[in-house]
Amino acid sequence: MIPNVYSPIIINDDLCSESQGDYTITFDDKGDELDAYNLNYDEIFSPWSNPSSNSCVHPSTNSGLTFNLESQDTSGAVTLKVYFNDATALLALPPSKPKNVKVSRDLITEYSYHPKVTWDANIEPDFVSATYGDALVEPKFEIYRGHSEYCDSEPYYTYLTSVASDITEYTDNSATLYFANEFSPGPGCALYIRTYSYKVVAKDNRGMSSLKSERGLITDYIIACFGEVDPEGPDNLSFNLDIPKEYKIYQNYPNPFNPVTNIQYDLPFDNFVTIKIYDVLGKEIMTLINEFKQAGSYITSFNGSNLPSGIYYYRIGAGNFVAVRKMLLIK
Repeated sequence: MIPNVYSPIIINDDLCSESQGDYTITFDDKGDELDAYNLNYDEIFSPWSNPSSNSCVHPSTNSGLTFNLESQDTSGAVTLKVYFNDATALLALPPSKPKNVKVSRDLITEYSYHPKVTWDANIEPDFVSATYGDALVEPKFEIYRGHSEYCDSEPYYTYLTSVASDITEYTDNSATLYFANEFSPGPGCALYIRTYSYKVVAKDNRGMSSLKSERGLITDYIIACFGEVDPEGPDNLSFNLDIPKEYKIYQNYPNPFNPVTNIQYDLPFDNFVTIKIYDVLGKEIMTLINEFKQAGSYITSFNGSNLPSGIYYYRIGAGNFVAVRKMLLIK
């Protein structure tokens, strides 16, 4: 088995590079991409994986051996299970690890954007189709996010959201980053470096999950406000000295708004938080926040540029705390 050594190496122009005064190569250069097998790195090599075990003579026939790494000893030697039957391999194994996860900028304004995550499609029949074989659930991609100050720090990842198996991109509207040279945060606020990292998991129609992908990442600035709500603030911990004494969600500001408004909320305890947007008929429009948060005061931005004018509602859930507020979009 020969690893795919001809994949292009991507060069970034984000702050990981700029902080060193020059361009640098992404984490793909550290050797993992050239490892045919390592436990917890890449454990499945099949006609549907990337790279594929398809025949070089007939690469479109989707026929070839499937190799599964079952164990690895301290010397690095691996124990493989080899499948000669494609259907048997599909039933026995989870999907292969998603590949080529990258993060780009989905602009909100000329000085701010949401991270946009893209990745390669998985092509296993039991992942592409919800009805293939002994199907139990809808296949899907799960997206995980972590954040850190420095881009060379591997963060802790939490579940963010899921998308259908035929979708290979996701814009993270719950995270907002700013170009430092294009934006001044205003009184009471400051810019801080933030790296958002993302990993993707493929879950097939029997609920079997792949390994997490390699991470895609992007680095720029967030706004931290010292006890004051900034009208363009992203989702970040505002730097209050005191932990809030009670759960609270504030009226969005500005209101009415066009097209961006901000929502501040307080958490007296660590908790899993969801904030969702609904239209006047009660139909869910968007999930702004869906992750575990530490106790503190937070600000998240909502962009209604793709929505018509009208009344909308935002709902927060954190533990047993639930609250709903109304906002007005005017274009």
